[in-house]
Amino acid sequence: MKTVKFILIAAFVSFAMMSYSTVKADIDKPAQKISILKAMMSRGLVDAINLQVSEDLIAVERQGFYYAKVRYKDSVIIIYGSLRDWQKYFREKKREGKKVVTGIHFIN
Repeated sequence: MKTVKFILIAAFVSFAMMSYSTVKADIDKPAQKISILKAMMSRGLVDAINLQVSEDLIAVERQGFYYAKVRYKDSVIIIYGSLRDWQKYFREKKREGKKVVTGIHFIN
């Protein structure tokens, strides 16, 4: 009976340690800050922004920079820019007319 209890406790501890080791915390990698103008040069980052950021970000006009958090390649990137920069981004997005669905580009 003591052996069975010891094996069960050892199994529980080992499974707990395995599950804890696979958890990725955001504090491991600090968030990178990139301007929207630099982000527009990376096609993959633009696709991530299209999927995760809506035009509601600039719905309320205010002074200063507008920030958006985007997950891209297992990291968090903070995209920042002025109102004019974000308007330029969304204007170009509409002009391109691309719909991104699971990484495949469909041109209208």
